Amino acid sequence: ELFWMLVAYSGVVVITSGATGTLGPIDPAGLAFVAASTVVFAVYWLINAKNDMPSQTGLIICFAVSFALAACTMAMRGETFVFALRPALAGSYVGLFDLAVPYILWGMAIRLSSSVARISTIPFLGPFLGLVWINLILHEPIAWTTVPGLMLIAGGTLMQQRAAAGRNASAS
Repeated sequence: ELFWMLVAYSGVVVITSGATGTLGPIDPAGLAFVAASTVVFAVYWLINAKNDMPSQTGLIICFAVSFALAACTMAMRGETFVFALRPALAGSYVGLFDLAVPYILWGMAIRLSSSVARISTIPFLGPFLGLVWINLILHEPIAWTTVPGLMLIAGGTLMQQRAAAGRNASAS
């Protein structure tokens, strides 16, 4: 399962290193940040899996704390807090559909799953769907490196699912 998870992660590396359409060098600092954020994300979810608080309550707390930290940072930098309608609507859309709904669904998936490792790469499918929608709706071109990267993500995720299912079947 770990091998296939690494295959899926390599797809993310291919996509991000070829974002301009040409496969470029991999920035070690960027790769370290991706790895660190993945570890933080995993630890957060493992801790949260033990939390009995309803997902919606946790979500509201996270958004409120994030808002307060952003407001404090802006105040410390001397920036004015402007609440323009268009950016607020765009931020609300992103907050709802890219953060809130997936957060609630992911929390449900972790609580219902028999294996956290088995569902660990499923979030990688979200960007794939996002790229398709962005291409179809906004007509944004997709870089050639995206296709092999998505194949690695989808293939690694599928094979990880199969490996986990095989392991669970042999354990029972």
